Amino acid sequence: IVHRIHCHKYGFYEIINNIKCQYNNHKLLDDYHHLMVVHKHQFNEIFSNLKCQCNNYLIPCKILQRNNGSSQILEYFDSTDVEQVNIERILDSIHCFFLHSYDLGLRFTKSESFKIDQHELDILDNDRMNGKTLRIQKMNEIIISKHSKNVIKRKHLNSKFMTNVNKHNNENICDFGVGYEYFNKYDEYYINPKYDSLKNEMLKHLKIKEWNLLNIRGLNLKQKEYSKLLTASYDNDLDEKHTFHIDKGSLISISHFIAIMIWSNYAEIQTKFVSTCVNTNNHSFIMNRQKLIKSHQKYGNLGKILYETVHIFGYKTNERDQFYHCLNRETYFSTCVISITSPFSVTRNLNVMLKTIKKSLSINNNNNAPLILTLNDNIP
Repeated sequence: IVHRIHCHKYGFYEIINNIKCQYNNHKLLDDYHHLMVVHKHQFNEIFSNLKCQCNNYLIPCKILQRNNGSSQILEYFDSTDVEQVNIERILDSIHCFFLHSYDLGLRFTKSESFKIDQHELDILDNDRMNGKTLRIQKMNEIIISKHSKNVIKRKHLNSKFMTNVNKHNNENICDFGVGYEYFNKYDEYYINPKYDSLKNEMLKHLKIKEWNLLNIRGLNLKQKEYSKLLTASYDNDLDEKHTFHIDKGSLISISHFIAIMIWSNYAEIQTKFVSTCVNTNNHSFIMNRQKLIKSHQKYGNLGKILYETVHIFGYKTNERDQFYHCLNRETYFSTCVISITSPFSVTRNLNVMLKTIKKSLSINNNNNAPLILTLNDNIP
């Protein structure tokens, strides 16, 4: 419907936030969330009912390019109004999720899934490990074929699903990152943020209009019905009053949503942030500790809020959950216990993992074979 409406007099914001219909941005986000979570097994039916020229590989989709490539505000209908740009970005996300998940290899069609399953069943039952490997190879073949048809130019790789391991430093090959402390001032790894707020910290990287967009989206996300389920909880070993100053049962804040969006959507900031958490120098961490701490202070507010988001408003997984993350190169471990204290993201979708590897190889011209980690044992 939205595509057919002329917006010369009214923008998308006025159409969505219609007082008579009692509809608004956060109700739109609630509906979007509902379809993604409750009706995820009906995705193919939803996709089939949507009639759009974007299903044709030969017709480049401007919305897809805009949503996944550059995020310049001037590309939107009314770049002078952050409310209009915000709602257009939400609609772009919805459009790309429902109309381009198959194109981008984030999902497989029924016929593709059948080919993958059949490829695995062709392996003898007593060779399950090889069967799993061949399944991944078949998935990768399909994703590569789709990648060649949907090339989206990016200056920076969003590397939240990939941890870079320094090949020159094998001193602590099973330890990735620095475990900073944001609350205890007497800890040797305590981080005193250079800037007094997340806003001032991010304005060193973002224009004020981009920050205002983040703030509006953060407000929309907080107003969602689903967001009311995100309340502060604590493990027995965490002291809520003396450590975090967040009361148990408190609702998640706008700042926490903004921090998540910065981590997820701004690859350049994310890369710089992670670089302050990992010792990339050939020397030992002790020799570079002060240098790393000083560099991380520039992102102290982002680090602190992300830490709160995970440890206070997140939840622990169970043994049935299975997640994927990858290292940028093949690595041999001397122990089965791995400690990763550097910020990183995981995904339940193996397709996303394979696409991350493909992007890394194409953007960085990297010939090293990345290593996929499967995590499934009570991680925070």
